Amino acid sequence: MKVAIVTEYYPRAADPVLGVWAHRQALAARDAGADVRVLVLHRPLPSYAALDLAADVTRGNWTIRLFARNVTDRRAYIGGGLGVDADNVPYGIDLNALQPRTMGISVDVGF
Repeated sequence: MKVAIVTEYYPRAADPVLGVWAHRQALAARDAGADVRVLVLHRPLPSYAALDLAADVTRGNWTIRLFARNVTDRRAYIGGGLGVDADNVPYGIDLNALQPRTMGISVDVGF
């Protein structure tokens, strides 16, 4: 049996804390007799800022909320990783993007 473990360090490659979980899993799998291969990715992400706004009005048991997320429509990547199969062969890269500008309204009724 082969085990592939992917570890990602954010935001600095020198930060050992984020790799503790994967290290413990690798040791447990090795102790159970598995062939363990650990792939470590050091990919710092650039910083970004996003502006969110929200307002609500409550009257009695009714509440109306207006919201806007990412008002400036900033484009940024907030995470991601490398997909590997059971043989530790990479098959793709996943990137998670910041949600684009989103506006909405919600109405709540308490009872």
